[in-house]
Amino acid sequence: MIIITNILRDYYNFDQFKIYKNNNRNVIKYQDKMYYLEKIYDVSEVYEQYALVGNMPYFYKFILNVNGSVVTEYNGDNYVLLLVNNNQGQKTPILINNGMYLNWRNIWIARSDYIEEYYDRIRGETPLINESFDYYMGLLEFAICYLGDDDYYGVGYLQHKHFDYNELNNPLNIKVDFLERDFAEYLKYIFITGEYKNIDMKELILENRYNYNFNLVIARIIYPNYYFNLLDDIIVGYENENILFNIIERNQEFEAYLKNIIAEISLIYPIKKIPFMRF
Repeated sequence: MIIITNILRDYYNFDQFKIYKNNNRNVIKYQDKMYYLEKIYDVSEVYEQYALVGNMPYFYKFILNVNGSVVTEYNGDNYVLLLVNNNQGQKTPILINNGMYLNWRNIWIARSDYIEEYYDRIRGETPLINESFDYYMGLLEFAICYLGDDDYYGVGYLQHKHFDYNELNNPLNIKVDFLERDFAEYLKYIFITGEYKNIDMKELILENRYNYNFNLVIARIIYPNYYFNLLDDIIVGYENENILFNIIERNQEFEAYLKNIIAEISLIYPIKKIPFMRF
């Protein structure tokens, strides 16, 4: 807490504040307002996010430090202070880029290479990772294969790095991407939370039948970023590997869920077929 206190006092002129932890997040209560002090690892990305949404009322507000900078460097680490608001998120997707190529395939291949390199260093040390790693690497490779070598060109909208109702207004969770990103991530989110059991999937797909390229949606649903995000948290020490159990024990449930989604989509949209598709 000393580091947080020093940052708030020296770089933001805060006094008489309270600090507490909430899900690995530093939460500050100051003058009846709530702030998040976020440690960041990609400074250039933060400046891009600030340029995109810094003046939009739908997102938490970036607070500039006493030097007029979005990013505060302290003891070799970088931080951002956000003012949390209760504004409703933007309902209509915000167009940002009139023309861009999809880069998922390159990102996924790079992540696959990084993950395999790391796993080779810890192989045999963590039972749950050993038990589950090959399965989720298989899903990742399958998603890359399903996406294929096709060049997808379209428009870019404000989307979310991770879909979570509690993080939709967080500007650090923003990126420019195809519309299919948020829809696919939403479908994974409602599976993880169990909300999908109360949703009519046929109706949901029909309501969105003209909104998306469903081949991209399917590829992104298959991509198991939820597993690899947890793996990253385990690597940096935020989580114990036992957190993987909640995901691993639901593999068959997820396969049934994915199979149902693909079945509903195939009734209205010409999706790609892959001979070795196991679902």
